[in-house]
Amino acid sequence: MAKTREMQEQAVFFPISSEKLIELSLATFGLFGLYWTLRHWQQIEYRGTAVSSVIRAMCFPVTQYDLYRRIHGAADGEHRPRWHPLRLYALYLIFTLLPIYMVLTEHYWGVLSYMLTLLPNLLVNQTVNKIHDDHLNSFSRNSDLDAIDWSILIAGLICWLTLLAYGIQS
Repeated sequence: MAKTREMQEQAVFFPISSEKLIELSLATFGLFGLYWTLRHWQQIEYRGTAVSSVIRAMCFPVTQYDLYRRIHGAADGEHRPRWHPLRLYALYLIFTLLPIYMVLTEHYWGVLSYMLTLLPNLLVNQTVNKIHDDHLNSFSRNSDLDAIDWSILIAGLICWLTLLAYGIQS
């Protein structure tokens, strides 16, 4: 618990390794991205910015651009990311709205396309890790899987195997 508190005090944004982000996003069919967004807003709020992290996370299709913009702006000129916040937000928005359209047109497997939101989030997460690596000497990356993470991974694997079995039977 003390390690988590120390990490929160030092980190500029929510620290998580790219590998853990990928694993948990795939296991949750992309829903971990919503938690990832919430944790970023909570960290921004913790660092003293007057934002309502829960409201911003609940309005993620609208506020994601602001999150991307803040992270892009926090990177130094020397380490400025090659991605542009508006382009990544456009991708994120497409990958968020596409599953809704597919469900409305009765393409239920299209819900899996929501996992594509991992792509823009992953680019942003790599920038966050670079910011932390450059500016924090004793920064420890959130890469270890705890009991909750393992539970999510096992439950996700069971869901994926169930979908696979259902797909084979159909």
